[in-house]
Amino acid sequence: MTTRFQLVVDKLAGGGGKLIPMNNRAYGFTIVELLIVIVVIAILATLGFLSYTNIQQRAHNTQIISAVNAYQKALQLYASEKGTYPVSSDAPAYGICLGDGYADPCWSGISGTYSTNATLDTVLGAYMSGKPTITPKYYAEGSQDTRSGIVYFRNEPTGNRSISYILEGGSQPCSISGATIQASLAGGAATRCRLILPGT
Repeated sequence: MTTRFQLVVDKLAGGGGKLIPMNNRAYGFTIVELLIVIVVIAILATLGFLSYTNIQQRAHNTQIISAVNAYQKALQLYASEKGTYPVSSDAPAYGICLGDGYADPCWSGISGTYSTNATLDTVLGAYMSGKPTITPKYYAEGSQDTRSGIVYFRNEPTGNRSISYILEGGSQPCSISGATIQASLAGGAATRCRLILPGT
């Protein structure tokens, strides 16, 4: 087999073998070979980072959507029993953050500041197995508002009750029947969806 080196038995040196280059050229990686290796490593690292980011985004959005589904069912059970969705007595604020894990408030700015509410949590707790925990991510909407997580609006200007929720990533599918995209946040970094509750 031909190799870069040939084993030469140097009998004059006592019979010990040593590797002697076939020519005087020093072998190793060339600059071009090193650059190719660096470029390949950079591409693989970029692909790995993007894949990890996409996995995180999907996991976050799945968590939000699961919580919205749970609250939608709880609110509909409440409405079925009470004849209406939570109003001022059970939902003291116009907008109330749903879920656990916020650094209150979940929404803030000139269009309103909304936080969690113990009264609504207690009322809906009767229709849920537990309060969903979410990992909120905060996004700017416009120049003065910040949005995160899930908000129940007990009385929109149209009279509708609704749930608004924030998904990570631009133009994300709202993934819940009847929900529609309401706005793009933070330059396309997030999507705000709105679900108008049935019968309102």
